[in-house]
Amino acid sequence: MRQNPASKLLAVFFPPRCVFCRAIIPSGESVCGWCQKKTVEPPPHFPMKDCFALYAYQKPVSDALKSFKTREQPAMARAFGGMMAARLSRTSATGPFDLATEVPMTLRDQRRRGFNQSQLLAKSVARALHIRHGCVLHKLRQTAPQHTLGRFERMRNVAGAFAVRKPEQVRGKRILLIDDIVTTGSTLRACRKALLEAGAELVVCMTAAASLPERYDP
Repeated sequence: MRQNPASKLLAVFFPPRCVFCRAIIPSGESVCGWCQKKTVEPPPHFPMKDCFALYAYQKPVSDALKSFKTREQPAMARAFGGMMAARLSRTSATGPFDLATEVPMTLRDQRRRGFNQSQLLAKSVARALHIRHGCVLHKLRQTAPQHTLGRFERMRNVAGAFAVRKPEQVRGKRILLIDDIVTTGSTLRACRKALLEAGAELVVCMTAAASLPERYDP
């Protein structure tokens, strides 16, 4: 597709850069060839059925997502969101979706951080897939940070912590649930349970990265 003069001028002063190393890259790309060689694509359905992740959570992906958690970066959200949408488009038997939504934060946590990185990703994925985005889940109570807990503690920590705001928004719908990182899947399972109990027809999870165990046999 031919670029208009304004787009060409923007590309001169603001060239596209690798989402990981910030190197200048060709238009339409998000990751440079060097960084792409260092990334690993995790197996589908890890750590649960109907769950997909773009990358394994290791450098350079982990560094980029840690930065994304601490500072609102719309350009990074667009880059990851576009790649997540492309990954889903290559996956059979998942779409089409009626709605994209995110793992919610408590109001206290969102005010403290200033943004919800999973919401930024969900909005970007929704735009790329041309589907609706909606904040249909809310977090009922404050929970301990999942990364500080063991596997079974994580499950107890988030059990019953999420609910659907208005069940009529998800009833009979095929939902795409977005988060930034998945480890054991406890949070995504709790959110998916709330969506299915509210009447969703299907819930597929998609994350930017998956934290894989050192020994993993798919």
